[in-house]
Amino acid sequence: MGCFNSKTLSRKSLLKLFEKNNAATIIYGEYRKIMGMDLSGFLRLSASIEIFQGSQREEEEELFEHSRVNLSNGTGLYIPTNASYIDGFKDPQAYIHRTEVIVMLDYPRENQFSALFWNSDEESLLQFGKLSIKKFRAYQNH
Repeated sequence: MGCFNSKTLSRKSLLKLFEKNNAATIIYGEYRKIMGMDLSGFLRLSASIEIFQGSQREEEEELFEHSRVNLSNGTGLYIPTNASYIDGFKDPQAYIHRTEVIVMLDYPRENQFSALFWNSDEESLLQFGKLSIKKFRAYQNH
């Protein structure tokens, strides 16, 4: 996953990985390694999340200045987010590009004021202009 000989997994290969008993351990280990990185260069942004949940609340979010982008939902409103890159590969500035599947690990907090990235439906769809993002599957407690 995070070594010099990494390769992109197709959707079929990714699903095979999840069939292994230690898949969650492998992926979570990589996630912890990435999250343990030095956080210098990030900023805290108090961003309105009304776009996500229809509320007027604001939530403070960590955004890395060097990878911050604004997604537009087509109404002139912009959602600030991180365009994440994977450090440790051959090129430390390599962005996720032209890939079939992106795995996102998230720790949903119950009873907290946090925005959910994805609809809880099994196959939900987000549309940002010409970009469409489809959620194929969610695994709980991994």
